[in-house]
Amino acid sequence: MSIIGLRKAIEPSLLRQPGVTGVGNVGNVLRIYVEGTDTNIPSEINGFPVEVFKTGPIVALVHEIDYSTTDHYHMPYDEDVSLMGTPWIVPQKSVEALRTSVVRPVPGGVSIGHPTITAGTHGVSLRFLGINAGLSNNHVLAAGSTFRTRANIGDPIYQPGPHDGGKEVDQVGTLAWYNPIDLQGSNLIDAALWEPTTPDLM
Repeated sequence: MSIIGLRKAIEPSLLRQPGVTGVGNVGNVLRIYVEGTDTNIPSEINGFPVEVFKTGPIVALVHEIDYSTTDHYHMPYDEDVSLMGTPWIVPQKSVEALRTSVVRPVPGGVSIGHPTITAGTHGVSLRFLGINAGLSNNHVLAAGSTFRTRANIGDPIYQPGPHDGGKEVDQVGTLAWYNPIDLQGSNLIDAALWEPTTPDLM
């Protein structure tokens, strides 16, 4: 059995064990992530070595916050390259240095969020379910919605996120979809999509 096959076979049972927070692999080494150091994880499984990493507890968090404002500005762009025939926006300055600023169109890596959260990171722009959309986490765009919603489809999305100074004037789109977080079971993804209010924002 390959390392990938083994990981897929044992992952569900490992994730049901108290204290196990994740399972992965690096090359032919299994990595098992745990809340603490007191585990019964063997040093080898089916001939593959095992590394155990302490993560501490991992939980879905939703906090109320008193948002502050910051000075921010629009970032200039050049439209001078393409990827497979699709126009691709390249920043004139490092996005990393300005990730909490207002950035238009919205690239991956910048601050974004639902009005009721602090701030998170926009992942990538894509086309999904027939719409142009931005991908981030449920806890960023849908306020950590479980099967009891904390956000609604159509809610505004700010860039930057509220903690980084985002407010109503910084709305770039609306919540389009999210995968609910299951607080009792395993979660394979923490994902949500936002749809831009105008095409030029993405």
